Amino acid sequence: MHDIFAKNMQKFSWQKIAGGVGGVLVIIGAVAMFIQKEETNTKEKLTIAATFFPYANIAEKIGGENVVVKQITPDGAEVHDYEPSPQDIAQLLSADVVITNGGGIDSWSENLESDIKNAGGILVKMSNVAPLLSAESEEEYGHEEEHADEHEEEHEEEHEEGHIHEGGEDPHAWLDLVRMQEMVTAIERALTEKDPTQSEVYAKNAGEIKAELARLDAQFSESLASCKTKNVLVAHDAFRYWEERYSIEVHAIAGISPEAEPSVKNMARLIEEAEELQVSTVFFESPASSALAKTIAEEIGAQVDVLSTLEGRTEDEQNAGEGYLDIMEKNLVALTKGLSCTR
Repeated sequence: MHDIFAKNMQKFSWQKIAGGVGGVLVIIGAVAMFIQKEETNTKEKLTIAATFFPYANIAEKIGGENVVVKQITPDGAEVHDYEPSPQDIAQLLSADVVITNGGGIDSWSENLESDIKNAGGILVKMSNVAPLLSAESEEEYGHEEEHADEHEEEHEEEHEEGHIHEGGEDPHAWLDLVRMQEMVTAIERALTEKDPTQSEVYAKNAGEIKAELARLDAQFSESLASCKTKNVLVAHDAFRYWEERYSIEVHAIAGISPEAEPSVKNMARLIEEAEELQVSTVFFESPASSALAKTIAEEIGAQVDVLSTLEGRTEDEQNAGEGYLDIMEKNLVALTKGLSCTR
């Protein structure tokens, strides 16, 4: 700001300054007032740090103009493997409210929990807000069979990498529209605790979001109850919460990690199973690779479509300004089309 002022001052000649000292003083006063106002506005806003997209987006909608939100894992980055920079950690520790998921997907943040609290931040860990489902072991997907004849040490390393979520929990609870309503309430309470003067604003915004979540949940229930098939074949196992909520059957090509790959033997089994289930659409997860889904689809003569895990947004979604609810609605459209639903 001082640099901008200096550059503007250089535009005045000494003659003009000598002839209009009063005008210059007015300019100086205006700049000083702007700087003070800018600093005051910044201080008045709550700072929120969220480990990845869905919570950053929802927190921004609840807080509105009263908050500044930092999404630590950028859109397009792999949440499971993200390594925060020192700047990321500094933003996390300086935030008024920190929102994490738990369940292993943002495990790096768990080492900072005591530091966040000691720094005066309120930690909202969603796995403590809404219970996580148990994740099926990736052994089910054939990882332990893939390299049976290779060196035992290498095999053991791959076996351990398969169990990426400590405690066997499925971290994708934000995909559950009912659980997300509980999460909205948790964020609202944290913002209100830090800034009680805006409690009515936070309550109003949170109420509107929860109403939209409830409406969309009802739409999921109604639409998916009308489908010709209940079998959803996805590239990776991220949608168990929909299976529990809407009585559909999710069949995953690989495990919870988006980078997991099935064995050759398991791939053949999945192709056979997909044919038996008469699957007409194989879904791959955005922004993960579509290669696995396309391979299966070509073998069984099926279509390929995309479902978003909402761990992050695509470039097109960013450019369109799409939020959590927008992308979830697109998921429903893809499901109703792929499952031949009538509503």
